[in-house]
Amino acid sequence: MADLFPIAEARGPKTANVIFFHGLGGDAKKTWEAINDEASLWPAWLAQDIEGLAVYSVGYEASVSGWNGSAMELTDRAANVLNLLLVNPDLGAGELILVGHSLGGLVIKQVLRKAADEATDRAEALSFIERVRKVAFLATPHAGSDLAGLGDSLRVLIHPSAATRSLLRDDQHLSDLNLWYRRWARQRGIDHLILTETKTTSLFGMIVKPDSSDPGLSSDPVPIDTDHIDIAKPLNRESEVYQLVLNFIKRPAERPVSHEQIGIDDLKRPLEKPIDGLFGWTASFWSFLKAEENQKLLGWIGGGLAVLATGLWVVFVHFYPSPEPKPGPPQKQIEADCSSVAIGGDVSGTTITAGSSGDCPKTRP
Repeated sequence: MADLFPIAEARGPKTANVIFFHGLGGDAKKTWEAINDEASLWPAWLAQDIEGLAVYSVGYEASVSGWNGSAMELTDRAANVLNLLLVNPDLGAGELILVGHSLGGLVIKQVLRKAADEATDRAEALSFIERVRKVAFLATPHAGSDLAGLGDSLRVLIHPSAATRSLLRDDQHLSDLNLWYRRWARQRGIDHLILTETKTTSLFGMIVKPDSSDPGLSSDPVPIDTDHIDIAKPLNRESEVYQLVLNFIKRPAERPVSHEQIGIDDLKRPLEKPIDGLFGWTASFWSFLKAEENQKLLGWIGGGLAVLATGLWVVFVHFYPSPEPKPGPPQKQIEADCSSVAIGGDVSGTTITAGSSGDCPKTRP
């Protein structure tokens, strides 16, 4: 099961919360300690250096191998963690900043996707995604890891956990998740910090290759002169990683935006060719239509157009009535008396009336 650990309370009135998510084989606290000492738990330093910031860390089972324990598959873990966060009263207000190391970054993306899906029916989920302003990825394998593929190849010996199998290189689910996240983050104006490893570990080499650690967002990745493990363990406040994270949290979000404003912006924005293809455009459009606020906005526009069209029709009928039909030429009539008829010219369409024979004088033999 997942747990939320308070790392440090806010100094003064709380204005923001930062939540840390550990990676595969990690721990809610030990992942973030340079040495086995709580004094080196650097997320706590952030609360000391930023007034109004409260710090939390999520812990969950994330064993590499089934021999050492169990671990949920990515989508199940995200649903589990999301519900943990939504029911916690300490997270009910204030800006939200999410920081994930390795697998933790994928958990963050899947949590946000799950929250977005539930936002139309669950007020807590809507409030949660409305308050997410910043996300930091530390050596996150957005396209999977070669090491997970090796473990899958040796599954009989290694017995990889469900969490490890979620990290297979070029996994279709990871690709779909990243495409969704790029669209969602762009629409909401989420600010990002992306740190990537550049050194190999002594035993496993480079865990996350550069192409996998780059999710393709507007923020460029920042290469760090360290390996996959130590990127989450800055030694002191002067460490490059700590300074980058500190400044990232302190700086104003580039474009905070409300859920309602998204619908208005989408209507104002001209239709562009989506970078993710027809499927991505269709999914994004369907999500737009499902949002209750967008449905109301479209309903208002549709109702206004209907009233305008009706008014124009009434004005047109009043000032431009249909013309009455013009009378045709008078019909010709010819009367014949005493069986005699005089005809001259065209008599087509003419009525011929003959008098009664009783009115004619009788002729003598």
